[in-house]
Amino acid sequence: MIALLLAHGYLVQQFLSPLHNFRDDEYGGSFENRLRLPLELLSAVRSATPSTMALGVRLSSELLPGGMEPDDVARVARAFEERGLIDFVNLTIGTDYNPHKIIGAMHEPVGYELPYGEPVRKATRL
Repeated sequence: MIALLLAHGYLVQQFLSPLHNFRDDEYGGSFENRLRLPLELLSAVRSATPSTMALGVRLSSELLPGGMEPDDVARVARAFEERGLIDFVNLTIGTDYNPHKIIGAMHEPVGYELPYGEPVRKATRL
């Protein structure tokens, strides 16, 4: 099993995020352009691994104004699934700007992340 980390504000999520990606080339601007690098990475990994090996991604809602919301994450997951690039998705929330959401503190209720995954569940078969 291989899981690529496209979450938590790391480089690849910065390409996906309208909050952080200000590029004006083919890797920035529109959703399709921001999706380009992750698609290229997933395609390369998929072509280099046996078909019997599961490939997935970890995606996160940023929970920041102008950042990736749950519906954006669902759109990304659906694009990967439609292209046959992933077998599973691992969902989380938060970034390096709000790390307290990545690993919930004691005040967070059990299952506090579950509502953020609902759009992905509805948009994909994963």
